[in-house]
Amino acid sequence: VLEGRQEIKFCLKTVKTLCELSKTALADETVKETNNGFLRIVKEPVGVVLMISPWNFPYSTPTNTLVTALLAGNAFLIKPSPFSALTTHHFELSLIHISEPTRLLSISYAVFCLKKK
Repeated sequence: VLEGRQEIKFCLKTVKTLCELSKTALADETVKETNNGFLRIVKEPVGVVLMISPWNFPYSTPTNTLVTALLAGNAFLIKPSPFSALTTHHFELSLIHISEPTRLLSISYAVFCLKKK
């Protein structure tokens, strides 16, 4: 339980840091200005970010990818480890709780069947 609480605290710090850094990291940059115009780097969303999540660190690993993807304007698809699917489900519920449901987040649960011999 203590390790879980520490991981959640770490996630909150990470989210705050990434949100602060995104203001400058995702801002448009003017690289060169001339008499005829200027050269600018414009950062735009590229589409859907897929994350196949490991079983260890079930909150902090998806948080890093999720936050950076959403801040950049991308959609996010996560496929959790079968060993942490319930944790990922609670992660999903917390996201729905803090914001209106959107199509920016999707979680894919794989079903594994074990065959008895």
